[in-house]
Amino acid sequence: MKISVTDLSLSLNGINILDDISFDVPGQSFVCIVGPNGSGKSSLLGVLANEINTYDGIVTRLNGSQFCYLPQDLSPPPFLNVYEIVMLGFYARDLQKSEKQRSTMELLDFCGVSGLAGSTFTDISEGEKQRTLLAFCLAQSKGLILLDEPMSAIDLSGRQKFFGLLKSISDMGNTLVVVTHDIDMAIKYSNKIIGIKDGRKVFDGAPDKFKLTF
Repeated sequence: MKISVTDLSLSLNGINILDDISFDVPGQSFVCIVGPNGSGKSSLLGVLANEINTYDGIVTRLNGSQFCYLPQDLSPPPFLNVYEIVMLGFYARDLQKSEKQRSTMELLDFCGVSGLAGSTFTDISEGEKQRTLLAFCLAQSKGLILLDEPMSAIDLSGRQKFFGLLKSISDMGNTLVVVTHDIDMAIKYSNKIIGIKDGRKVFDGAPDKFKLTF
């Protein structure tokens, strides 16, 4: 699924957030949006996810059946366990219950959390929470996943495993757009990097060409 952003400018509460940004997200790609705190990365993702609708410019309009969006502050009901959260991802899919159950366990295994199926979400680590939420996204089978800083509180080993998982998901034909501070992971695993600083695009290209510092 291709996304196009043309001449996007955004102001919130009288403050300029994004200024004349244009870029494309190719279909079946893994794109990272990088930049310092306050640069407008999360707001840009909010525009793509239709959470922010008052802006200037042209942005590919997506409907809810096309993408799964995981904002930074997403927190499932605390009484649910890992298995139940992933099962929720199948709510809109016309599948037999037995098929949903089997597919849930397959996704838990793929995301490396099958051993935590009965664990309450609040009792698992931050990295395990992110892999559970990623399995929840995959259960929806929407083809486009938007993630906002999924690994901000995870150690290096956990980030490497998670970004490797994202690369595998992209290689399977999905499109991912990930906001991250982790430039090293973006360079190693993504297909394309969009650099944002002070609301402006400062880089748009292949990871091996990225040399900016923020």
